[in-house]
Amino acid sequence: MKSSDLKTLKANFDNALAFSSEEEAMQHQAHMLAFCFLSEVERYQQMQGLNRKMLAEKINTSASYITQLFRGDKLPNLEILAKMQKALNIQFQVTARPVKQDPPPSRPRSAKKAASSFPAKNRA
Repeated sequence: MKSSDLKTLKANFDNALAFSSEEEAMQHQAHMLAFCFLSEVERYQQMQGLNRKMLAEKINTSASYITQLFRGDKLPNLEILAKMQKALNIQFQVTARPVKQDPPPSRPRSAKKAASSFPAKNRA
């Protein structure tokens, strides 16, 4: 495959994964946060032998709403997460950390500049 073909393929791939707007990116982040919480809920449900209908009854909501949350059709609010936490006798822990940023691209140094960065005794 030619280098230009690879560049085009990479650009097309990157564009396919890019969000069309900041709002779309934020919606994606909201769904990822919801997934983090709901995956923990699901794990504890399984450990306790609770299905979604049973969980819905414990938090006084419909099984349909719980299904919509787990499918990603709706986002859970903090109150529903608090109810799930209480019903499952768990406590969510949230940890924040800085976002890793890609380092700026490095510029190739010329041979002359590279050589001048070494002490004189190491130069040939």
